[in-house]
Amino acid sequence: MIDGYKELTPVIYGENAIKYLYTEQKKAEGEICFLLHWHDRMELTYVTEGTLRFVTEGEEFLVSAGELAVAGPGQMHGGFAVSEKVCYHTVMFDVERFYNGTAASEKYLRSLGNGELTFVEKIAGKEVSGLLERLVGLLAGRDNGKDSKSSLAAIGTLYEILGCLIEYGRSKSSAKVSPDSGFGQILTYVNHHYTKKLSPAALSAQFGYHEAYFCRRFRELTGITFSEYVRALRMEYAQKLLKESEDEVGTVAWKCGYPDGSYFTREFRKIYGFTPSQFRQMTR
Repeated sequence: MIDGYKELTPVIYGENAIKYLYTEQKKAEGEICFLLHWHDRMELTYVTEGTLRFVTEGEEFLVSAGELAVAGPGQMHGGFAVSEKVCYHTVMFDVERFYNGTAASEKYLRSLGNGELTFVEKIAGKEVSGLLERLVGLLAGRDNGKDSKSSLAAIGTLYEILGCLIEYGRSKSSAKVSPDSGFGQILTYVNHHYTKKLSPAALSAQFGYHEAYFCRRFRELTGITFSEYVRALRMEYAQKLLKESEDEVGTVAWKCGYPDGSYFTREFRKIYGFTPSQFRQMTR
């Protein structure tokens, strides 16, 4: 696995050992909802409104309302907006915390925790969606799972979900090969230098790839082209600066990697439907 993609932010669990987040995002089509990354925990992304393009280890698929995307331990994944508004629940947990010494746990959960099983397709169906909605209700309730009844109920529901998910897993040996470490270095480099002048030709030469292969592999890995990826990162940063700083639009453009302020404004308006100045007024 490529360390450059690993998410290092620690997760603080409650007494039920499950972390829950709700996300509601207004995005332009193709914008990044969450960057390609991996971690040791398992992550369930349940979409309730809109559509998310889920990218994982060279594959991509659309996840719409009522559908679930699963990322197992050590499995790279990222998400991009397809609809103007995307709402989804994220449930995270360390599989090892749910080992209980039973034969079933040893047979199924240990192989999942060890990364021997991986998930590459969206999961849809009334049984799974019903269980997810029940779990979300317990985790997002008034007590947020802090009382013993709701905490134990959440744990029990998670076991039911895992029982359903196992049939969607496949052995690691049959999964597609993850990107090589060299490409991991490229993506890490881009994530840290996207405000600089970057091009497929320059990066291909810098990291020892043919440009055609570089462009094809980059799209396979991220789900979008190199220029779209860099633009998405720059626009995310632009939104942050417009919301949090007093910089003039021209300064924001320069800080985001656009020496031409007029071009930046045109790109921003093309994506969001309004100018940077209008965006700043709306968000304040």
